[in-house]
Amino acid sequence: MSFPNLPAQKLLFAIAAWWLALVVVQTLALLSAFDFSFWMALADVVNLNLLTATAGYITFTSLRYYQPSPRNAVYLIVWSIGLSAICTIAHHYLMIKGPFPADDSYYAYLNASQFFRGLLVWLMITLIGVISWIWFFLQDMRASENRAHDTQKLARDAELASLRQQLQPHFLFNSLNSISALAGSKPDEARKMIQQLSDFLRGTIKKDDQQLVSLQEELKHLALYLEIEKVRFGHRLNTEVEQAPDTRTLMLPC
Repeated sequence: MSFPNLPAQKLLFAIAAWWLALVVVQTLALLSAFDFSFWMALADVVNLNLLTATAGYITFTSLRYYQPSPRNAVYLIVWSIGLSAICTIAHHYLMIKGPFPADDSYYAYLNASQFFRGLLVWLMITLIGVISWIWFFLQDMRASENRAHDTQKLARDAELASLRQQLQPHFLFNSLNSISALAGSKPDEARKMIQQLSDFLRGTIKKDDQQLVSLQEELKHLALYLEIEKVRFGHRLNTEVEQAPDTRTLMLPC
């Protein structure tokens, strides 16, 4: 299963855009429901949302280093309740003691709506916490998936290297025995086999630095190997290679 990769910058940008739209909607709602000035309504909404955004950022950053399991999700709920209480109290204090001129009707609204304001802030922080937890969970799963893929790749490379280490000495030993047998009776064949063996080993050394080679190159190397083996097996070894024309440039492990 492949997990999506969403950069943190895009996630934060999406949350910021959503928050800006929320500020606009809340300001318009206050203006339509109460006889407040535009700046008073904007100050109330911006102040509350800045506090909530700060608490949300703290939650996002905290989950980067500690992610509770589903069984420990109660910790996230308690954390969000504590932050929402702090935000609500801070907002109430700043709107009363801060540099925001207001009349008695606004203070009455501020006191009457404190519980619902705290509930809204808690829902917002909880939503941010859940989204952040899911995001970091997916990031961890993707990192684990990449580590597993890299581990499998290293295992395959090690297996291929081990196979080469096992095959090369046997092949070289058998080839040298064949050359030794031909040197006395068929010196021309012996020289030809030495040249073939030299070309084969040169190609093998060249491929050690390559991860992938074309199918056409690999088949040429295989043909050279079979020519050497035919000296040993004679008429007992007959090969035929069938290859589709459109597969010549396909890449495969060397």
